[in-house]
Amino acid sequence: MKRTRTDSDSHLHSAKQAHAARPFDLLSSLPPELACSVLKLLDAQTLSMASRVSHSWRCLCLDDWLWYALAVRARFWYGQQPPAFSREQMPPAAHSITTASQHTDPNSRSSPSSSRNDNPGPDVTWHQFYCSQIVVNHNWSTGRHTSTTLSGHMDVVLSIKISGDYVISGSRSCRILVARISTGETVQTIETHNAGVSCIDTAGCTVFSGSWDKTVKMWTQSSDGTLQQCGDLAHSDALICLRSKDDGFLVTGTLAGTVHLWDVASSTCVFQVSGSPHEAELVSSVDYNADHIFSGSGSHVSIWCKKSGQFLMQTTGHTGSVTGLHVHGRFLLTCSEDKTAIVWTVGRQPASSAIASGVDLSVQLSLGGHREGIRCLTSRGKYLVTGAYDQTLRVWDMETGHCLHVLSGHGGDVNTVDCDGSRIVSGSDDKLVKIWDFSQPNRQPLAVPPSGQQGRLSWADAAEIVLSQAAEPMSCDAIFSEISKRQLLHARFGRTPSHSLNASLHANSKTSNARFVCIDTATPHKFMLSPSWASRQLLSRPSSRPQSRASSRATPAPSMT
Repeated sequence: MKRTRTDSDSHLHSAKQAHAARPFDLLSSLPPELACSVLKLLDAQTLSMASRVSHSWRCLCLDDWLWYALAVRARFWYGQQPPAFSREQMPPAAHSITTASQHTDPNSRSSPSSSRNDNPGPDVTWHQFYCSQIVVNHNWSTGRHTSTTLSGHMDVVLSIKISGDYVISGSRSCRILVARISTGETVQTIETHNAGVSCIDTAGCTVFSGSWDKTVKMWTQSSDGTLQQCGDLAHSDALICLRSKDDGFLVTGTLAGTVHLWDVASSTCVFQVSGSPHEAELVSSVDYNADHIFSGSGSHVSIWCKKSGQFLMQTTGHTGSVTGLHVHGRFLLTCSEDKTAIVWTVGRQPASSAIASGVDLSVQLSLGGHREGIRCLTSRGKYLVTGAYDQTLRVWDMETGHCLHVLSGHGGDVNTVDCDGSRIVSGSDDKLVKIWDFSQPNRQPLAVPPSGQQGRLSWADAAEIVLSQAAEPMSCDAIFSEISKRQLLHARFGRTPSHSLNASLHANSKTSNARFVCIDTATPHKFMLSPSWASRQLLSRPSSRPQSRASSRATPAPSMT
Protein backbone atom coordinates (compact mmCIF):
# COMPACT_ATOMS: atom_id res chain seq x y z
CA MET A 1 0.00 0.00 0.00
CA LYS A 2 1.34 3.41 -0.97
CA ARG A 3 1.84 5.69 2.01
CA THR A 4 0.53 9.27 1.69
CA ARG A 5 2.65 12.20 2.96
CA THR A 6 1.24 13.78 6.09
CA ASP A 7 1.73 17.37 7.35
CA SER A 8 4.30 16.21 9.87
CA ASP A 9 6.33 14.59 7.09
CA SER A 10 6.21 17.81 5.10
CA HIS A 11 7.50 19.81 8.04
CA LEU A 12 10.27 17.29 8.64
CA HIS A 13 11.25 17.38 4.95
CA SER A 14 11.33 21.19 4.98
CA ALA A 15 13.51 21.22 8.08
CA LYS A 16 15.97 18.78 6.49
CA GLN A 17 16.14 20.93 3.34
CA ALA A 18 16.79 24.09 5.41
CA HIS A 19 19.51 22.34 7.41
CA ALA A 20 21.14 21.07 4.24
CA ALA A 21 21.06 24.56 2.72
CA ARG A 22 22.66 26.13 5.80
CA PRO A 23 26.50 26.36 5.44
CA PHE A 24 28.47 24.28 7.87
CA ASP A 25 30.43 26.40 10.41
CA LEU A 26 33.62 24.42 10.70
CA LEU A 27 35.39 27.00 12.88
CA SER A 28 32.69 27.04 15.57
CA SER A 29 32.59 23.23 15.63
CA LEU A 30 36.28 23.00 16.51
CA PRO A 31 37.53 22.98 20.11
CA PRO A 32 38.30 26.59 21.15
CA GLU A 33 42.02 25.90 21.48
CA LEU A 34 42.23 24.49 17.94
CA ALA A 35 40.06 27.28 16.51
CA CYS A 36 42.35 29.89 18.09
CA SER A 37 45.39 28.15 16.61
CA VAL A 38 43.82 28.63 13.18
CA LEU A 39 42.86 32.27 13.84
CA LYS A 40 46.36 32.98 15.12
CA LEU A 41 47.54 32.91 11.50
CA LEU A 42 45.46 36.00 10.66
CA ASP A 43 46.56 39.62 11.01
CA ALA A 44 44.79 42.09 13.28
CA GLN A 45 42.65 43.69 10.55
CA THR A 46 41.40 40.36 9.22
CA LEU A 47 40.75 39.13 12.74
CA SER A 48 38.63 42.21 13.51
CA MET A 49 36.61 41.68 10.33
CA ALA A 50 36.09 37.99 11.18
CA SER A 51 34.72 38.97 14.61
CA ARG A 52 31.66 40.48 12.88
CA VAL A 53 30.55 37.25 11.20
CA SER A 54 28.61 35.79 14.13
CA HIS A 55 28.43 35.69 17.92
CA SER A 56 30.46 32.50 18.10
CA TRP A 57 33.16 33.91 15.82
CA ARG A 58 33.28 37.10 17.86
CA CYS A 59 33.92 35.07 21.03
CA LEU A 60 36.79 33.28 19.32
CA CYS A 61 38.29 36.35 17.63
CA LEU A 62 38.39 38.37 20.85
CA ASP A 63 40.23 35.65 22.72
CA ASP A 64 42.92 37.28 24.88
CA TRP A 65 45.53 34.70 23.90
CA LEU A 66 45.13 35.66 20.22
CA TRP A 67 45.72 39.37 20.84
CA TYR A 68 48.66 38.63 23.12
CA ALA A 69 50.24 36.66 20.25
CA LEU A 70 49.55 39.59 17.90
CA ALA A 71 51.19 42.01 20.36
CA VAL A 72 54.30 39.81 20.48
CA ARG A 73 54.32 39.56 16.68
CA ALA A 74 54.08 43.37 16.43
CA ARG A 75 57.26 43.66 18.57
CA PHE A 76 55.78 46.04 21.13
CA TRP A 77 58.63 44.97 23.47
CA TYR A 78 61.49 45.51 21.02
CA GLY A 79 64.69 44.07 22.48
CA GLN A 80 62.91 43.06 25.70
CA GLN A 81 61.24 39.91 26.96
CA PRO A 82 57.42 40.08 26.55
CA PRO A 83 55.40 39.50 29.72
CA ALA A 84 54.52 35.87 30.32
CA PHE A 85 50.97 34.90 29.38
CA SER A 86 49.32 31.54 28.72
CA ARG A 87 45.85 30.12 28.23
CA GLU A 88 45.93 28.82 31.79
CA GLN A 89 45.89 32.46 33.02
CA MET A 90 42.59 33.14 31.24
CA PRO A 91 39.26 32.91 33.11
CA PRO A 92 37.20 29.71 32.63
CA ALA A 93 34.52 31.60 30.72
CA ALA A 94 36.98 33.11 28.28
CA HIS A 95 35.13 31.78 25.24
CA SER A 96 31.58 32.51 26.34
CA ILE A 97 29.39 35.16 24.74
CA THR A 98 29.32 37.02 28.08
CA THR A 99 33.09 37.30 28.12
CA ALA A 100 33.17 38.50 24.52
CA SER A 101 30.63 41.20 25.28
CA GLN A 102 33.00 42.62 27.87
CA HIS A 103 35.55 43.36 25.18
CA THR A 104 35.43 46.74 23.55
CA ASP A 105 34.37 47.18 19.99
CA PRO A 106 37.26 46.56 17.57
CA ASN A 107 37.02 50.16 16.37
CA SER A 108 36.93 51.72 19.83
CA ARG A 109 39.91 53.15 21.68
CA SER A 110 41.25 51.64 24.84
CA SER A 111 40.84 52.93 28.33
CA PRO A 112 43.42 55.42 29.58
CA SER A 113 45.03 52.89 31.88
CA SER A 114 46.06 50.65 29.01
CA SER A 115 47.75 53.47 27.12
CA ARG A 116 49.88 54.55 30.03
CA ASN A 117 52.04 51.43 30.36
CA ASP A 118 54.03 48.98 28.29
CA ASN A 119 51.91 46.14 29.78
CA PRO A 120 48.12 45.98 30.21
CA GLY A 121 46.66 46.63 33.63
CA PRO A 122 44.51 44.14 35.55
CA ASP A 123 41.29 45.55 34.08
CA VAL A 124 42.53 45.82 30.50
CA THR A 125 42.26 43.00 27.96
CA TRP A 126 44.99 42.23 25.47
CA HIS A 127 42.64 43.34 22.70
CA GLN A 128 42.29 46.76 24.32
CA PHE A 129 46.03 46.90 24.92
CA TYR A 130 46.79 46.06 21.28
CA CYS A 131 44.43 48.78 19.97
CA SER A 132 45.90 51.40 22.31
CA GLN A 133 49.48 50.51 21.39
CA ILE A 134 48.72 50.83 17.69
CA VAL A 135 47.50 54.39 18.31
CA VAL A 136 50.45 55.29 20.56
CA ASN A 137 53.07 53.76 18.23
CA HIS A 138 51.57 55.66 15.30
CA ASN A 139 51.81 58.88 17.28
CA TRP A 140 55.41 58.15 18.30
CA SER A 141 56.28 57.51 14.64
CA THR A 142 54.45 60.51 13.18
CA GLY A 143 55.08 62.93 16.03
CA ARG A 144 51.51 63.64 17.11
CA HIS A 145 51.51 64.83 20.70
CA THR A 146 50.41 67.39 23.25
CA SER A 147 52.87 69.18 25.51
CA THR A 148 52.54 70.56 29.04
CA THR A 149 54.95 72.61 31.14
CA LEU A 150 55.19 72.26 34.94
CA SER A 151 56.87 74.85 37.13
CA GLY A 152 57.68 74.92 40.84
CA HIS A 153 61.42 74.36 41.03
CA MET A 154 63.66 77.22 42.13
CA ASP A 155 66.81 75.87 40.49
CA VAL A 156 68.11 73.51 37.80
CA VAL A 157 66.10 70.26 37.46
CA LEU A 158 68.55 67.35 37.81
CA SER A 159 66.37 64.22 38.03
CA ILE A 160 62.93 63.05 36.97
CA LYS A 161 60.81 59.88 37.06
CA ILE A 162 57.28 58.87 36.01
CA SER A 163 55.30 56.92 38.60
CA GLY A 164 51.80 56.09 37.35
CA ASP A 165 49.92 59.36 36.82
CA TYR A 166 52.56 61.29 38.76
CA VAL A 167 55.93 62.76 37.86
CA ILE A 168 58.58 63.07 40.57
CA SER A 169 61.40 65.55 39.97
CA GLY A 170 64.42 66.73 41.95
CA SER A 171 66.41 69.94 41.62
CA ARG A 172 69.69 71.51 42.69
CA SER A 173 67.81 73.49 45.34
CA CYS A 174 67.28 70.29 47.43
CA ARG A 175 63.60 70.19 46.44
CA ILE A 176 61.53 67.18 45.36
CA LEU A 177 58.24 67.93 43.60
CA VAL A 178 55.43 65.43 43.05
CA ALA A 179 52.91 66.55 40.39
CA ARG A 180 49.87 64.89 38.86
CA ILE A 181 50.42 64.58 35.11
CA SER A 182 46.73 64.60 34.10
CA THR A 183 45.98 67.91 35.83
CA GLY A 184 49.40 69.53 36.19
CA GLU A 185 48.83 70.30 39.87
CA THR A 186 51.61 69.97 42.46
CA VAL A 187 50.68 67.27 44.96
CA GLN A 188 53.65 67.54 47.33
CA THR A 189 56.83 69.55 47.87
CA ILE A 190 59.64 67.92 49.89
CA GLU A 191 62.86 69.55 51.11
CA THR A 192 64.39 66.97 53.44
CA HIS A 193 67.67 66.60 51.54
CA ASN A 194 70.48 68.98 52.48
CA ALA A 195 71.87 69.32 48.95
CA GLY A 196 70.84 68.89 45.32
CA VAL A 197 68.71 65.86 44.42
CA SER A 198 70.81 64.33 41.64
CA CYS A 199 68.91 61.10 40.92
CA ILE A 200 65.46 59.52 41.39
CA ASP A 201 64.12 56.05 40.59
CA THR A 202 61.14 53.89 41.51
CA ALA A 203 60.48 50.18 42.13
CA GLY A 204 56.80 49.46 42.60
CA CYS A 205 55.49 51.78 45.32
CA THR A 206 59.00 52.55 46.61
CA VAL A 207 60.76 55.73 45.49
CA PHE A 208 64.51 56.32 45.87
CA SER A 209 66.08 59.79 45.86
CA GLY A 210 69.85 60.29 45.83
CA SER A 211 71.50 63.55 46.79
CA TRP A 212 74.81 65.36 47.04
CA ASP A 213 74.30 65.18 50.81
CA LYS A 214 75.68 61.58 50.60
CA THR A 215 72.36 59.84 51.34
CA VAL A 216 69.72 57.87 49.47
CA LYS A 217 66.29 58.34 50.99
CA MET A 218 63.61 55.69 50.52
CA TRP A 219 59.95 56.70 50.24
CA THR A 220 56.64 54.89 50.06
CA GLN A 221 54.22 56.40 47.56
CA SER A 222 50.53 56.32 48.51
CA SER A 223 47.58 56.18 46.12
CA ASP A 224 47.24 59.99 46.14
CA GLY A 225 50.85 60.36 44.97
CA THR A 226 52.32 61.68 48.23
CA LEU A 227 55.60 60.28 49.60
CA GLN A 228 56.34 59.13 53.15
CA GLN A 229 59.95 58.45 54.09
CA CYS A 230 60.63 54.87 55.14
CA GLY A 231 64.43 54.75 55.41
CA ASP A 232 67.77 55.99 54.14
CA LEU A 233 71.11 54.62 52.99
CA ALA A 234 74.30 56.48 53.95
CA HIS A 235 77.25 56.80 51.57
CA SER A 236 80.75 58.18 51.97
CA ASP A 237 80.42 60.66 49.12
CA ALA A 238 77.86 62.57 47.05
CA LEU A 239 75.37 60.51 45.03
CA ILE A 240 75.45 60.99 41.27
CA CYS A 241 73.23 58.17 39.98
CA LEU A 242 71.14 55.20 41.09
CA ARG A 243 68.98 52.49 39.57
CA SER A 244 66.45 50.08 41.09
CA LYS A 245 64.05 47.44 39.77
CA ASP A 246 61.44 45.09 41.19
CA ASP A 247 64.04 42.51 42.25
CA GLY A 248 64.84 44.03 45.65
CA PHE A 249 68.22 45.52 44.68
CA LEU A 250 69.51 49.08 44.33
CA VAL A 251 72.71 50.15 42.53
CA THR A 252 74.26 53.54 43.29
CA GLY A 253 77.20 55.52 41.90
CA THR A 254 79.08 58.30 43.71
CA LEU A 255 81.28 61.30 43.05
CA ALA A 256 84.26 59.39 44.48
CA GLY A 257 83.96 56.80 41.69
CA THR A 258 82.44 53.91 43.67
CA VAL A 259 79.55 51.61 42.75
CA HIS A 260 77.41 50.05 45.51
CA LEU A 261 74.94 47.15 45.32
CA TRP A 262 72.29 47.31 48.07
CA ASP A 263 69.76 44.82 49.41
CA VAL A 264 66.74 47.08 49.83
CA ALA A 265 64.83 44.84 52.25
CA SER A 266 67.67 44.74 54.79
CA SER A 267 69.21 48.13 53.86
CA THR A 268 72.64 46.50 53.68
CA CYS A 269 75.41 47.00 51.13
CA VAL A 270 76.11 43.69 49.35
CA PHE A 271 79.41 44.94 47.92
CA GLN A 272 81.24 48.07 46.86
CA VAL A 273 83.55 48.37 43.84
CA SER A 274 85.41 51.13 42.04
CA GLY A 275 83.44 52.39 39.04
CA SER A 276 86.58 52.49 36.92
CA PRO A 277 89.26 49.97 37.93
CA HIS A 278 92.01 52.01 36.25
CA GLU A 279 91.11 55.63 37.07
CA ALA A 280 89.39 57.42 39.97
CA GLU A 281 86.55 59.24 38.18
CA LEU A 282 82.98 59.95 39.19
CA VAL A 283 80.36 57.38 38.20
CA SER A 284 78.00 59.26 35.91
CA SER A 285 75.45 56.48 35.37
CA VAL A 286 74.64 52.92 36.44
CA ASP A 287 72.24 50.14 35.48
CA TYR A 288 72.05 46.37 35.80
CA ASN A 289 70.36 43.20 34.63
CA ALA A 290 70.10 39.72 36.14
CA ASP A 291 73.80 38.96 35.71
CA HIS A 292 75.74 42.19 35.30
CA ILE A 293 76.18 45.72 36.63
CA PHE A 294 77.10 48.44 34.13
CA SER A 295 78.68 51.77 35.09
CA GLY A 296 79.80 54.77 33.07
CA SER A 297 82.94 56.56 34.15
CA GLY A 298 85.01 58.86 31.95
CA SER A 299 84.73 57.64 28.36
CA HIS A 300 84.46 53.98 29.45
CA VAL A 301 81.69 51.54 30.31
CA SER A 302 82.71 49.03 32.99
CA ILE A 303 80.93 45.70 33.53
CA TRP A 304 80.81 43.78 36.81
CA CYS A 305 79.43 40.43 37.89
CA LYS A 306 76.27 41.13 39.88
CA LYS A 307 76.66 38.05 42.06
CA SER A 308 80.31 38.34 43.06
CA GLY A 309 81.25 41.94 42.29
CA GLN A 310 84.11 40.72 40.11
CA PHE A 311 85.29 43.12 37.40
CA LEU A 312 84.61 41.57 33.97
CA MET A 313 85.57 44.03 31.28
CA GLN A 314 85.77 47.66 30.21
CA THR A 315 84.80 48.87 26.77
CA THR A 316 85.39 52.11 24.94
CA GLY A 317 83.08 53.31 22.20
CA HIS A 318 82.81 57.00 23.03
CA THR A 319 85.42 59.71 22.64
CA GLY A 320 83.83 61.92 25.32
CA SER A 321 82.59 61.43 28.85
CA VAL A 322 79.76 58.90 29.19
CA THR A 323 76.79 60.81 30.63
CA GLY A 324 73.97 58.27 30.47
CA LEU A 325 73.51 54.50 30.47
CA HIS A 326 70.39 52.35 30.27
CA VAL A 327 69.74 48.59 29.98
CA HIS A 328 66.98 47.84 27.48
CA GLY A 329 66.42 44.09 27.37
CA ARG A 330 69.28 42.59 25.37
CA PHE A 331 70.59 46.06 24.51
CA LEU A 332 72.74 48.53 26.43
CA LEU A 333 72.16 52.17 25.53
CA THR A 334 74.82 54.80 26.25
CA CYS A 335 75.23 58.50 25.49
CA SER A 336 78.16 60.85 25.74
CA GLU A 337 79.43 64.40 25.49
CA ASP A 338 80.83 63.42 22.08
CA LYS A 339 77.25 64.08 20.73
CA THR A 340 76.55 60.42 20.02
CA ALA A 341 74.41 57.65 21.48
CA ILE A 342 75.39 54.01 21.00
CA VAL A 343 73.16 50.93 20.99
CA TRP A 344 75.18 47.94 22.20
CA THR A 345 74.15 44.29 21.94
CA VAL A 346 74.80 42.43 25.19
CA GLY A 347 75.60 38.75 24.73
CA ARG A 348 77.33 35.91 26.51
CA GLN A 349 80.71 34.49 25.63
CA PRO A 350 80.70 30.70 25.06
CA ALA A 351 82.26 28.60 27.78
CA SER A 352 85.21 27.70 25.53
CA SER A 353 85.98 31.32 24.71
CA ALA A 354 89.41 32.67 25.48
CA ILE A 355 87.77 35.72 26.99
CA ALA A 356 86.92 34.82 30.56
CA SER A 357 84.54 37.72 31.15
CA GLY A 358 81.44 35.74 30.22
CA VAL A 359 79.92 38.81 28.51
CA ASP A 360 80.19 40.13 24.98
CA LEU A 361 79.44 43.76 24.09
CA SER A 362 79.21 44.79 20.44
CA VAL A 363 78.08 48.03 18.77
CA GLN A 364 74.82 47.69 16.86
CA LEU A 365 74.13 51.39 16.11
CA SER A 366 75.86 54.72 16.61
CA LEU A 367 73.47 57.66 16.50
CA GLY A 368 74.58 61.21 15.82
CA GLY A 369 72.62 64.40 15.20
CA HIS A 370 72.69 66.55 18.33
CA ARG A 371 74.66 69.78 17.97
CA GLU A 372 76.12 69.48 21.45
CA GLY A 373 76.84 66.72 23.94
CA ILE A 374 74.07 64.32 24.97
CA ARG A 375 73.27 64.47 28.67
CA CYS A 376 70.61 61.77 29.23
CA LEU A 377 68.59 59.04 27.54
CA THR A 378 65.69 56.64 28.04
CA SER A 379 63.80 54.13 25.88
CA ARG A 380 60.40 52.65 25.11
CA GLY A 381 59.95 49.69 22.76
CA LYS A 382 62.00 50.39 19.65
CA TYR A 383 62.22 54.11 20.40
CA LEU A 384 65.21 55.82 22.02
CA VAL A 385 64.89 59.33 23.50
CA THR A 386 67.95 61.51 24.09
CA GLY A 387 68.29 64.91 25.76
CA ALA A 388 71.26 67.18 25.13
CA TYR A 389 73.05 70.41 25.93
CA ASP A 390 71.58 71.91 22.72
CA GLN A 391 68.26 72.29 24.62
CA THR A 392 66.48 69.63 22.53
CA LEU A 393 65.31 66.05 22.79
CA ARG A 394 65.43 63.64 19.88
CA VAL A 395 63.36 60.51 19.25
CA TRP A 396 65.21 57.73 17.41
CA ASP A 397 64.12 54.47 15.81
CA MET A 398 66.52 51.80 17.10
CA GLU A 399 65.64 49.44 14.24
CA THR A 400 66.70 51.85 11.49
CA GLY A 401 68.89 54.34 13.37
CA HIS A 402 66.83 57.23 12.00
CA CYS A 403 66.05 60.37 13.99
CA LEU A 404 62.26 60.60 13.85
CA HIS A 405 61.63 63.89 15.63
CA VAL A 406 63.26 66.82 17.36
CA LEU A 407 61.48 68.05 20.51
CA SER A 408 62.27 71.65 21.39
CA GLY A 409 60.81 73.91 24.04
CA HIS A 410 63.34 74.00 26.85
CA GLY A 411 65.34 77.16 27.45
CA GLY A 412 68.38 75.41 28.87
CA ASP A 413 70.38 72.18 28.81
CA VAL A 414 68.21 69.05 29.07
CA ASN A 415 69.60 67.24 32.13
CA THR A 416 67.17 64.37 32.68
CA VAL A 417 64.53 62.44 30.76
CA ASP A 418 62.14 59.54 31.38
CA CYS A 419 59.26 57.93 29.48
CA ASP A 420 56.53 55.35 29.85
CA GLY A 421 54.13 53.80 27.36
CA SER A 422 52.83 57.08 25.96
CA ARG A 423 54.66 60.03 27.57
CA ILE A 424 58.08 61.64 27.70
CA VAL A 425 59.03 63.88 30.64
CA SER A 426 62.16 66.02 30.79
CA GLY A 427 63.88 68.44 33.18
CA SER A 428 66.22 71.26 32.25
CA ASP A 429 68.46 74.10 33.36
CA ASP A 430 65.47 76.39 32.75
CA LYS A 431 63.95 75.03 36.03
CA LEU A 432 60.97 73.56 34.14
CA VAL A 433 59.53 70.08 33.66
CA LYS A 434 57.96 69.37 30.27
CA ILE A 435 55.53 66.53 29.48
CA TRP A 436 55.09 65.28 25.92
CA ASP A 437 51.96 63.08 25.63
CA PHE A 438 51.55 60.75 22.63
CA SER A 439 48.46 58.88 23.83
CA GLN A 440 45.76 60.78 21.93
CA PRO A 441 45.17 60.64 18.16
CA ASN A 442 44.88 63.61 15.80
CA ARG A 443 47.22 65.96 17.59
CA GLN A 444 49.68 68.41 16.07
CA PRO A 445 52.93 67.01 14.68
CA LEU A 446 56.24 67.73 16.34
CA ALA A 447 56.97 71.12 14.93
CA VAL A 448 59.72 72.94 16.78
CA PRO A 449 62.97 73.07 14.77
CA PRO A 450 66.33 72.25 16.34
CA SER A 451 67.51 75.84 15.84
CA GLY A 452 64.98 76.99 18.45
CA GLN A 453 62.70 79.04 16.18
CA GLN A 454 58.97 78.60 16.63
CA GLY A 455 56.79 76.76 14.13
CA ARG A 456 57.41 73.68 12.00
CA LEU A 457 60.73 72.19 11.01
CA SER A 458 62.30 74.15 8.16
CA TRP A 459 63.68 72.47 5.05
CA ALA A 460 67.20 73.30 6.24
CA ASP A 461 66.54 71.71 9.66
CA ALA A 462 65.16 68.53 8.09
CA ALA A 463 68.05 68.36 5.62
CA GLU A 464 70.53 68.78 8.49
CA ILE A 465 69.03 65.76 10.28
CA VAL A 466 69.43 63.65 7.12
CA LEU A 467 72.92 64.85 6.20
CA SER A 468 74.22 64.49 9.76
CA GLN A 469 73.78 60.72 9.40
CA ALA A 470 74.93 60.45 5.77
CA ALA A 471 78.32 58.96 4.97
CA GLU A 472 78.70 60.94 1.71
CA PRO A 473 77.16 63.96 -0.06
CA MET A 474 73.56 63.54 -1.21
CA SER A 475 71.56 65.00 -4.08
CA CYS A 476 68.52 67.14 -3.45
CA ASP A 477 66.21 64.34 -4.67
CA ALA A 478 67.87 61.83 -2.31
CA ILE A 479 67.56 64.23 0.63
CA PHE A 480 63.90 64.89 -0.20
CA SER A 481 63.20 61.16 -0.47
CA GLU A 482 64.76 60.56 2.94
CA ILE A 483 62.81 63.44 4.51
CA SER A 484 59.57 61.99 3.13
CA LYS A 485 60.43 58.47 4.29
CA ARG A 486 61.09 59.65 7.85
CA GLN A 487 58.10 62.03 7.79
CA LEU A 488 60.25 64.86 9.13
CA LEU A 489 57.99 67.49 7.54
CA HIS A 490 54.22 67.79 7.39
CA ALA A 491 52.54 67.07 4.05
CA ARG A 492 51.12 70.62 3.90
CA PHE A 493 54.64 72.10 3.81
CA GLY A 494 54.62 73.68 0.33
CA ARG A 495 52.91 72.76 -2.92
CA THR A 496 56.20 72.00 -4.66
CA PRO A 497 58.26 70.54 -1.81
CA SER A 498 61.22 69.31 -3.89
CA HIS A 499 61.68 72.77 -5.41
CA SER A 500 61.34 74.36 -1.95
CA LEU A 501 64.05 72.08 -0.57
CA ASN A 502 66.36 72.77 -3.52
CA ALA A 503 65.92 76.53 -3.17
CA SER A 504 66.43 76.38 0.61
CA LEU A 505 69.66 74.38 0.36
CA HIS A 506 71.13 76.60 -2.38
CA ALA A 507 70.20 79.78 -0.50
CA ASN A 508 71.63 78.49 2.78
CA SER A 509 74.91 77.35 1.16
CA LYS A 510 75.58 80.91 -0.07
CA THR A 511 75.20 82.62 3.31
CA SER A 512 78.12 83.61 5.54
CA ASN A 513 76.87 81.24 8.24
CA ALA A 514 76.12 78.37 5.85
CA ARG A 515 75.14 74.97 7.20
CA PHE A 516 75.60 73.24 3.85
CA VAL A 517 78.19 73.00 1.08
CA CYS A 518 77.05 72.61 -2.54
CA ILE A 519 79.28 70.41 -4.68
CA ASP A 520 79.06 71.72 -8.28
CA THR A 521 81.32 69.21 -10.00
CA ALA A 522 78.40 67.21 -11.34
CA THR A 523 74.70 67.49 -12.08
CA PRO A 524 72.53 67.13 -10.11
CA HIS A 525 74.32 69.11 -7.44
CA LYS A 526 75.07 67.31 -4.20
CA PHE A 527 75.11 68.74 -0.70
CA MET A 528 76.94 68.01 2.52
CA LEU A 529 77.11 69.62 5.95
CA SER A 530 79.62 72.43 6.20
CA PRO A 531 82.73 71.23 8.11
CA SER A 532 82.92 74.59 9.87
CA TRP A 533 79.31 74.42 11.06
CA ALA A 534 80.07 72.12 14.02
CA SER A 535 83.21 74.04 14.92
CA ARG A 536 81.28 77.31 15.05
CA GLN A 537 78.85 75.69 17.46
CA LEU A 538 81.75 74.66 19.69
CA LEU A 539 83.34 78.12 19.54
CA SER A 540 80.14 79.61 20.96
CA ARG A 541 81.15 77.97 24.29
CA PRO A 542 84.43 78.28 26.21
CA SER A 543 87.08 76.34 24.28
CA SER A 544 88.66 74.77 27.35
CA ARG A 545 87.08 73.61 30.56
CA PRO A 546 88.72 72.04 33.59
CA GLN A 547 86.09 69.29 33.60
CA SER A 548 83.15 68.03 31.55
CA ARG A 549 79.73 69.63 31.80
CA ALA A 550 78.36 66.47 33.35
CA SER A 551 81.13 66.55 35.96
CA SER A 552 80.60 70.21 36.80
CA ARG A 553 76.86 69.73 37.12
CA ALA A 554 77.41 66.68 39.32
CA THR A 555 79.74 68.53 41.70
CA PRO A 556 77.92 69.81 44.79
CA ALA A 557 77.80 73.58 45.06
CA PRO A 558 79.75 74.91 48.06
CA SER A 559 76.87 77.17 49.11
CA MET A 560 74.43 74.30 49.55
CA THR A 561 73.50 73.60 53.17
